[in-house]
Amino acid sequence: MVQATKFAVDPLWRLVLKDIGVNENEVLKRAQLPRDLFSQKNASLSVVEYFRLWEGLEKSLNDPSFPLLVGQMISTESFSPPIFASLCSPNLNVAMERLSRYKKLIGPMTLRVEKDTEETTISLDCLFSENPLPDSLIATELVFLVHLVRLATREQINPLFVSSSSSWFKRSDYAAYFGIKPSVGNKHQLRING
Repeated sequence: MVQATKFAVDPLWRLVLKDIGVNENEVLKRAQLPRDLFSQKNASLSVVEYFRLWEGLEKSLNDPSFPLLVGQMISTESFSPPIFASLCSPNLNVAMERLSRYKKLIGPMTLRVEKDTEETTISLDCLFSENPLPDSLIATELVFLVHLVRLATREQINPLFVSSSSSWFKRSDYAAYFGIKPSVGNKHQLRING
């Protein structure tokens, strides 16, 4: 199967930047991307550009709680086809499988869903081994996945297990958010009661 090498610029970027109070021009300047990126029709980014955009956001926000803040920005009011498809799912497994199909179209990462009779394990990885995911992106994505589950169920669901090499997870506020202390490991994953 041919892998995408360009990724659509999600319209939610502009809303997230506005909601967290970051100037989009500053982010785009730091990322060395066109100032009109978010208004371009069918705008897309290469892997390198995507990571530069992410790092531009991280530097512009300059907040130690950055992944927690951004990972929880999505609400039911903000429309994004992948999130809408997930929220309209009959259960967690279907929601994560739908999201995994979209994930590699909107960013240089994969979401793998493994399930058994009691638990669902969700793993995050980069599409391209020569470009590892930025630590803050890993942390944000895992926070986002838990936030999505909580948003869909309207319950404070805590994962059974969270693992990542992300240095962000050494902070105590992540343990408070997840309800468990994240483990240090090479795989970026979380496990939830399925």
